[in-house]
Amino acid sequence: MLKRRGTTRIAVMAVAAGVFFAVATPGRAQGPFERFRRPVAVASDDALHLFVQRLKGEEQTVAAWRRDEHGSWSRVAELRGDYSTIIWHDGYFYMFLKTSVVRLDDQSFRNVGHAEWWFNWRPQAAMVLDGALMAFGAGPDGGLHLASAPLAMADEAGASRSSHFLDADWQRLPLYQPGPGAPRCIDVRTLLAAESRWVFWVLDRHQESKALNVAELTADGLGEPDTIATARDALDFAVAEHDGRPMVVFASLPARLREKNLLAYRVRKNEKWPPFHTIESITNEPVEQTFEMVAVTWEDSVHLFLGTEHRILVSQFDGADWSVPRSVLADPVWQWMVDHLIWLVAVAVISVIGLIVSLVRNRSLPRRVEIAGLEYTLASWPRRVAAYLIDLVLIVLVLAALATYAGISSWVELLIGFSVLELLYFSIFEARTGHTFGKRAMGVIVVSRNGGYPSASEALLRNAIRAAADTLAIPLSWLGGSFVLLNTRGSQRLGDMLAGTYVVREQKE
Repeated sequence: MLKRRGTTRIAVMAVAAGVFFAVATPGRAQGPFERFRRPVAVASDDALHLFVQRLKGEEQTVAAWRRDEHGSWSRVAELRGDYSTIIWHDGYFYMFLKTSVVRLDDQSFRNVGHAEWWFNWRPQAAMVLDGALMAFGAGPDGGLHLASAPLAMADEAGASRSSHFLDADWQRLPLYQPGPGAPRCIDVRTLLAAESRWVFWVLDRHQESKALNVAELTADGLGEPDTIATARDALDFAVAEHDGRPMVVFASLPARLREKNLLAYRVRKNEKWPPFHTIESITNEPVEQTFEMVAVTWEDSVHLFLGTEHRILVSQFDGADWSVPRSVLADPVWQWMVDHLIWLVAVAVISVIGLIVSLVRNRSLPRRVEIAGLEYTLASWPRRVAAYLIDLVLIVLVLAALATYAGISSWVELLIGFSVLELLYFSIFEARTGHTFGKRAMGVIVVSRNGGYPSASEALLRNAIRAAADTLAIPLSWLGGSFVLLNTRGSQRLGDMLAGTYVVREQKE
């Protein structure tokens, strides 16, 4: 018959830890990884800029980065807003937001002008042409639309810091209007190449395919369109100028994720579009997928930016070859995982092999142990794993409830919270009854060297080692604990050895 030990000290520690966990938690949630969305590359007279939507938990900002003469990138501004496209003209950035256009100084990134946007479609591309700011977008009617307004008031408003630098009404012109059953426009890009203005747009043919069309924009409207790419699924593309000629880089999503060569490009030559060339140097990493891309011409090279889940990469085209993509922006944790992928895979393979060898060796070890004159059957590794998984589900549910209540999503805070809850949960229940819910369900119990339930200090010591290891690296701590208990005569983890405890099959009276 096992006897109970007092748990007053553990109860006091639990209350103190719970109060600290709830009070010390910041209200603003922070996500486990930093994500970058909707990259926009903009070339000015003397620099190359990259704007990205930066997401981290509930925080959402626009980060502006500038490339220096050595090729290094530095963040130069943090802005608020949900942009759809950004262009540069004559010393200013024009950022199109949901319902307005904002003019920013290209050095300070301060707002020096503002114009209202009253259409029911968002601009997906823009350019300045003949003294007018022109925006292009796909409307809800499936048409391709153009809106323009003069920049005559821009300089005057910039000097006076007026809130509205465009006083004239926006003029709207439909470039393509689908009839009944006709393909709908879903995406638009524009390009200034030498003296020509080009418009690229994607038509959705519903069940048939997506088609990428291109046409030159003249004073009379769009010229005769060419269909230069088709895809069964989504169609992603980027446009840039190369040697005064329009160039398009395209990829089909998600089919491209299954292909080794995920990108292809075409450069217009002699008023024709030659066949596509595949880009051999740009392939998907085993742990990454390319979701977004944008291209821009700067210093006689085409810079193609590729957006993955947690970083932005860039590849340069010099007219003959594309460079191997290098990272421009990256979440530090994800970048470390990418850089150490081979090492992580090797550790996983070695760990699995070691676990299998340990399971085989464990079959030759004694399965019974004498404690305080009584003989017990040691709990098997599968039972202990199953019991722990049951307890793990309960801990995660409690942690999720606390995190939701306190507004926590930081992976560091969640990991620390998990370790604290794990320590308190196992220590309190094992000191009181020798069981946790999982152990009771699997018919196993913790016994101290004197034959009773673990004391408060023994329970804390037994579980402190595991909680500390889980804080550093959960998978490795679980594997390490399994290796130790499978290769010791008493099936003890390191915490069991220090506390003098055993996990055995419960003996029914």
